[in-house]
Amino acid sequence: MNGRSPAPSDAGRSWDIMGRRRWGYALSLLIILPGIAALIVNSAAGRGALDWGIDFTGGNFFQFQLQQPFEVADVRQIVDRFATGQSVIQKSEQEVFIRTRPLPAGTKQALLDAITARFSGVTVLRSDEVGPKIGRELRNLAIVGVIVGLILQVVYIAVRFKSIRYAVAADVALLHDLLVVTGVFALTRKEVNSSF
Repeated sequence: MNGRSPAPSDAGRSWDIMGRRRWGYALSLLIILPGIAALIVNSAAGRGALDWGIDFTGGNFFQFQLQQPFEVADVRQIVDRFATGQSVIQKSEQEVFIRTRPLPAGTKQALLDAITARFSGVTVLRSDEVGPKIGRELRNLAIVGVIVGLILQVVYIAVRFKSIRYAVAADVALLHDLLVVTGVFALTRKEVNSSF
């Protein structure tokens, strides 16, 4: 023996999870119901149920290489003069990536001119536009993907475990998680982008 007392054991302790399941149901409803209400209220107010990002609504994508040191705040100051709504600006060493809501052709050119005038040695590496139609198609494909995934999950679990009950329970659990996350995004109006 090494003289140390044995570590306490949890062998005699039990957790009555099923006995406390009503608390779990209540907690889930406490999160999901306000989220569903936020989806309805946001939609009725004309803001859209969720705050769809540029990936889903369309917009402009710019990539610049700058020869001088710069801060994101300097770039944002310029972008905010031309782009309405949320813009995403990311820095990577000497490159800057900008995503904006759709810009008219004249505004897009004015933004490019302002960036090249403010910073020396600017190289435009990319200047693309994704239309709202493509964004809508991407959003619809994402929704279809979730539905197809749920159906395939039911089929696989039902065949693999020979129980439709397990399959339905797995889909209900996944839908629960989806409703929780979607509800939180609706309540906080956090932007929904492709990483969602």
